[in-house]
Amino acid sequence: MSDQTNQLSFEHLNYVLSFSKTATAVHVGEDARIEFANDAMLAIWGRGTEVIGKPLVEALPELVGQPFAEMFAKVWREGITIPGRDPAAELVVNGRLETFYFDFEYQGVKDAEGKVVGVLHTATNVTERYINRHELEVAAHNKELLMREQALNEELAASNEELNAINEELLSSREELSRMNQE
Repeated sequence: MSDQTNQLSFEHLNYVLSFSKTATAVHVGEDARIEFANDAMLAIWGRGTEVIGKPLVEALPELVGQPFAEMFAKVWREGITIPGRDPAAELVVNGRLETFYFDFEYQGVKDAEGKVVGVLHTATNVTERYINRHELEVAAHNKELLMREQALNEELAASNEELNAINEELLSSREELSRMNQE
């Protein structure tokens, strides 16, 4: 039995990667020209296939001033991997600039000679997780503040009781002094 395995052509490889549920793109060059982006990545970007072949900031001009383009350039120059957890990204989706949070990885892909030939970009939209965690942190902080306030209110109530007791003693002493003065 012969096990002849054909290599995938570039087109077939793109086709196979397009089925990935993980948002995946491949970029080339310091300007992070988009060579491939699957449907999941295009959905994250809020764009269609018209971005293929364009540099990242040309395809997504709202990224100007955000750190992502420079991170791509660094990965391209140095062949390193840069992971990210929960950074905010401002993206125009459905015509509106919105803030999203992502877990991502930019991985330099090298050929046999060690030369960087591409940057593999994967991303997961974790906006809901980020917002939920932030809301939990705010709730925990508010609970702590309420507990402090309750403790202060209890201290204040105890102090008020002490003051009332002192006032009663003073009133009693005053009445006794007044009675003694009259005698």
